[in-house]
Amino acid sequence: MVAVVANHFLYTLLFRNPSGQFELIMLQESGHPWVTWPFVWELQAFFLPAAALSFGPALRTGGRRLVGRRLWRLLVPEVPLVVGLVVHEASTRAAGMGDGATWTTGLTCATAMPIAPLWFLVVLVPLTALTPWLARHWHGRWRIGLPLAVVAVTVVADALWSGGGSALPRNEGTVWALGWFAGFAYADGTFDRVGVRTWWAVVAGGSSGTGSATALRPR
Repeated sequence: MVAVVANHFLYTLLFRNPSGQFELIMLQESGHPWVTWPFVWELQAFFLPAAALSFGPALRTGGRRLVGRRLWRLLVPEVPLVVGLVVHEASTRAAGMGDGATWTTGLTCATAMPIAPLWFLVVLVPLTALTPWLARHWHGRWRIGLPLAVVAVTVVADALWSGGGSALPRNEGTVWALGWFAGFAYADGTFDRVGVRTWWAVVAGGSSGTGSATALRPR
């Protein structure tokens, strides 16, 4: 988690836009290759081991106990940061610092910078809360149906993105859910039963899909 947050600071840019407002942007939104590639694997690689480590305890432990303990570990360390950010926001606003633009509107530009990398908790916390239910249903048809449903939603979201030209596709939550399911598949031994040819087919399909999405992206 520390590595994920630190890497976000490497490609988060604060600048003045033509209207004079400070604006915060993460460079992968602009398609810069040196940050787009880490963005592709960084969070998925983080979510996969998190899910794999949660799978066994989710089956052995009561759902409320597991969720409460995991969410406590996730959210309590954020409390000092949030308190500090509230003080920081109040002091910078009192000093006359202007608001950030776009999605950081309502925060001063100085507060928007440190809070930006924590947005992935919006995905990680719900997945953690759903883990007991998902782990108990990870068998039979569900083990195939859940990933296929996520892939279907992702394809539809990408198609809408290509037509609408948004800065980022609207499939962010679904691709991280797929990484979560990959963690389950690793933990229960599914990956060990997959043949080499299947893995190469996954690589070829993923590469061609990524290439097609890149070629068809809005200009």
